[in-house]
Amino acid sequence: MLFRSCAGQSATLTANSTGDATFAYSWSSGGSSITETVTPSSNTSYTVAVIDGNGIRVTSAPVTVMVNQLSVSGVAVGNQTICSGNIPSALSLSGNTGNIQWQISADSISFNNIGLATSSTLSSAQMGALTSTRFYRASVTSGVCASALSNVVKITVNNKSFSITNISR
Repeated sequence: MLFRSCAGQSATLTANSTGDATFAYSWSSGGSSITETVTPSSNTSYTVAVIDGNGIRVTSAPVTVMVNQLSVSGVAVGNQTICSGNIPSALSLSGNTGNIQWQISADSISFNNIGLATSSTLSSAQMGALTSTRFYRASVTSGVCASALSNVVKITVNNKSFSITNISR
């Protein structure tokens, strides 16, 4: 059996024994109750020996607690200003720990996932031509650990236009 946990978090293991006898418990981690709370720093396997009132001892199969490193957001770079209708340069994320999901927002408050944008680089093609300012960030998740959010990158879209009204020699 496998349990997943985040670094620094505890996991509670419970022995299941049936019958009407009194049972004693002996965990490989040193505990002696029906439940054992562990906080491993790396992947660790545990067993429990259950001893009934007649001294019969049965040892469980190993249970492994798989420890995921905490999610680390990293740093997103690529702030830029472009003209309306142009395609921005790629954005990049570095120093992260975990799986990446790029997100987009029109107001820097409410963000939505960008489909298939899961690498350290958010390409120009994935952003496409922009006609208004957009905000981007990365959500990074390591295993079962809580997500961490990167800083926000702003692509400012300049909507100013000009026209030539008079050409003289």
